Amino acid sequence: MDTRIVRPFCADGEIEILYRELNEFLQSNRKRVKSDLEQFKLEASRNHLVYGGCALSLTFYPFILTAAQARHISSVVEAVLRLVEKATTLFLAQPSVKEFFGFRQKQIELIEVDPGYPLSIPCARFDSIFDGRSLRFTELNTDGTSGMNGAEKVAKLFISAQSAREFFSTHPMQTFDINQRVLQALLECYAHFTGRKAPGPPRIAIVDWKEARTSEEFVAFAEFCRENGYEAIVADPRELEYDGRVLSHLGARIDIIYRRVVSSEYVSRLRDVKAMTRAFKDHNVCVVGSFRSDVGFSKTAFAVLHDPKFARFFTETEKKLAEAHVPWTRQFADAECEYRGRQADMVELARNGKDGFVLKPANLYEGRGVRLGIQTSRDEWEKLIPGALKNDYVLQELIPAATMDVGTWDDGIRMQRRFIHVGEYLFGGRFSGFYSRITETPAIGVESGEQLLPCLVSAR
Repeated sequence: MDTRIVRPFCADGEIEILYRELNEFLQSNRKRVKSDLEQFKLEASRNHLVYGGCALSLTFYPFILTAAQARHISSVVEAVLRLVEKATTLFLAQPSVKEFFGFRQKQIELIEVDPGYPLSIPCARFDSIFDGRSLRFTELNTDGTSGMNGAEKVAKLFISAQSAREFFSTHPMQTFDINQRVLQALLECYAHFTGRKAPGPPRIAIVDWKEARTSEEFVAFAEFCRENGYEAIVADPRELEYDGRVLSHLGARIDIIYRRVVSSEYVSRLRDVKAMTRAFKDHNVCVVGSFRSDVGFSKTAFAVLHDPKFARFFTETEKKLAEAHVPWTRQFADAECEYRGRQADMVELARNGKDGFVLKPANLYEGRGVRLGIQTSRDEWEKLIPGALKNDYVLQELIPAATMDVGTWDDGIRMQRRFIHVGEYLFGGRFSGFYSRITETPAIGVESGEQLLPCLVSAR
């Protein structure tokens, strides 16, 4: 593999030994592991591990971090999220920052509505590259943040399998109660929103389009809420009704909307979602996360952290934090920029340094439109540049992806080199768990062969 885009994951010495022992154990217990694998898949389907109507592609092999690594990542992600929260505050207070994002007026009007609680981004997931030592964030998912049910369940199902349970009985591992952290964040936002103790448990609606590919995840979370004493439904925003005081669905009052519908799609259909919009603006329903999270969702937020024109708003400590963990990012434009201590024409920088950069649409998700220069021919890159200049893209420095050997199964375990992608969930501003995936290509996308694998943290 090209060393410019790949670096091997550097496992801690103890974890490296643990992996060797695990591989030997799995290989010597092939029949039992194969039986566990079939049960693992069956249990996954029972736990709503489905995307777009198809079973999630899962790996019966763990990604293991040390407790020290998990603590370090937790500390960094919370600090960087605070930086993005600050960028959101600047958006609301500074016209130059607001103008920089280029949002349409209808979206700005929703962003400016006070949600009734202090956090702009109560629900988030960073996508990062972690090679065992260095942690760099490639983007931040806010509105529509997904994957929590899969991340939690795949780890718990794996560690409870008979063979895994036997092996890890002498190597205790930690998993994460991510759904619990989501519910806790919703209730904390609602407590701020009401300003007092509500008369009874709030009714929760998980809101997205009926056709959303993540709908099974909503069903799973609604079940979790009900198991914990909170009435919860899954609703399409077009189905909601509002009488000027109460927002409802099929006659039942809604107190909290857990918003999963993506803002760009919501804003494009404002005529169809008038009830939810009016109730939100009237402060008659608590919407978590609010539209203020759109600022952090835009990849332009990373550009704010690096662009010299906004440097005066950040302390030296904050600048060093961004430099260490957020790759150089600029709003792509036909303009001068500073890169590695020198001035450069941004278009020429992208053109001549193609292999060192990534072009990304600022407001799309699921890796849509992301192009790595090093994986794009010279002719294709040249054709991409004019469209990127017209359509709100960012130019981001390429961070080499980490790779690791992952166990796959046929008659026995077979180790295959894969790219490892680490995601970090934050709910209520606090680190809440990992979302680990492997792919066959450096960037996650439609043809990357993405698979979800259990993330375990050593309890020692």
